[in-house]
Amino acid sequence: MNTNTNKNKNKYNIFFIFFLFSIPLLLRFISNTSETPIAIVSSNSMVPALNFGDIIYYKHVPAETLKNGTVENKEGDIIVFKPKGYWKFNLPKDTDKVVHRIVGKMYNQTDNRYYFLTKGDNNDQIDPQFGTNIWIPESCILGKVIFIIPKIGGLILYFSMPNIFIPILFILGIIYMTEYIRKNEKNLQNYNKSPSLNV
Repeated sequence: MNTNTNKNKNKYNIFFIFFLFSIPLLLRFISNTSETPIAIVSSNSMVPALNFGDIIYYKHVPAETLKNGTVENKEGDIIVFKPKGYWKFNLPKDTDKVVHRIVGKMYNQTDNRYYFLTKGDNNDQIDPQFGTNIWIPESCILGKVIFIIPKIGGLILYFSMPNIFIPILFILGIIYMTEYIRKNEKNLQNYNKSPSLNV
């Protein structure tokens, strides 16, 4: 009876460990999908408005309602957009979303679309930082930032990094196996000490 109970506990412990450390990876995956209106700030380009690790919720709004701003006053809306195909350099592999502020807005009567210039509050130059400033069409904009949950996403980013996640999982595995072997040795010793039955 005790042996079965221990086995069930061990299975539960293994499941719990993997579940616990898969949460950051799952949340990181969810935040990186364009269909999910959640993102985690992974740089300091928007300090002090947004900080590394902030979780943001954004909502799609009509392009004409997005507020324009200036570099100096920083009164433009903060938006989430995907500049792939417009920016000439590659974004980090783990995300293709950018969270920056609108510093320019114009309407193109040729294609009947709004175009936007963006900039990180903490960056020196208007996007994309290298070379000529690039106007982003409204079709690239995923939404406007509605509210912010400070800092919590930092733990998600930290524990979802392969060079952090894998060693921690390895250490937990060693600890678990050590404890598992120790319990088995103890059970074996107790079994050997128990009186044998004469048949």
